[in-house]
Amino acid sequence: MAKRPPPKFERDFLIFNQDERKKVVQEVESGQLSIREAMTKYNIINKNTLRSWLLKYGSNPTSILKEKLTQADRRKAAYQVIYKEATPAEVAAQMGVGLFSVWGWVRKYRDEVTLGNPKKAPQSALHSDQQNQIDDLKLKVAALEMMIDIAEKELHIEIRKKSGTKQ
Repeated sequence: MAKRPPPKFERDFLIFNQDERKKVVQEVESGQLSIREAMTKYNIINKNTLRSWLLKYGSNPTSILKEKLTQADRRKAAYQVIYKEATPAEVAAQMGVGLFSVWGWVRKYRDEVTLGNPKKAPQSALHSDQQNQIDDLKLKVAALEMMIDIAEKELHIEIRKKSGTKQ
């Protein structure tokens, strides 16, 4: 088993040799242990330590590197939850993210879905017409944003201007 460091260290952690690291990686890759279970079993304090071992000693190191989800993917996931096509837990498992991430996306994109449901009733017909125009424009903006997201994803190009860039 791993050796304990000299007593001059204040933290209680273990030093693993290469064979022990490979054993831990094999147990995680085979599915015997989850990353969190391996951290608990072997007293590994930092999750990044185990991730670096998986990258270095794993049979498929790219499998633990998550691809960054595009805005279109996040929006689609939020819409699935908002329209009750799937539960937040199902969406989180399908996309390989945490449940809190999904709930954050739902909060962010809920306004786009509820545009047609104003919270206050307008006081006059003039206000009603203006509110309808505003709602239509907001819906148009949401549709255009989604089209840009899809185009960026499919064409692999950046369409939106990055903030802070010099022209």
